[in-house]
Amino acid sequence: MNSLIGTGRYTTVIPEVTSEIFDGELVVANYQSGVYYSISADGCWVWQGLAHGLTVPEIVNWLSNHFRNQTAELPALVQDFVGKLAAEGVILEAPKGDALIATLPVLTGSVFTEPTIDRFDDLQDLLMLDPVHDVDHTGWPRRPD
Repeated sequence: MNSLIGTGRYTTVIPEVTSEIFDGELVVANYQSGVYYSISADGCWVWQGLAHGLTVPEIVNWLSNHFRNQTAELPALVQDFVGKLAAEGVILEAPKGDALIATLPVLTGSVFTEPTIDRFDDLQDLLMLDPVHDVDHTGWPRRPD
């Protein structure tokens, strides 16, 4: 695991990466690599903490205030998950500076389970397609032969 995980802030704002939450599940697409990810509901909480400018210890504290019976296991779960996100290149270390000032979402649920990230590359050709330049005369999404 990256020894820097947990020492600074990370950003989820990367030009080639987009994310959307659907019914508590997070979908993240990397248009540079053509890979997309499905992130579990509990991983979504961690992502939102990162998106709000929290460090790993701050995310652990935020989660611990809600999931009080799991405070001992939360640091490792969060740190490991942030390490996976960083390894996939969907978060980056943020420039030094102040944390974002924003209201965190209200946590729900009674148990925090290990966050998961599932990786998919089955739409890689389509996600990497340039809709302006990589098309034939009939338009997107048809690639020129």
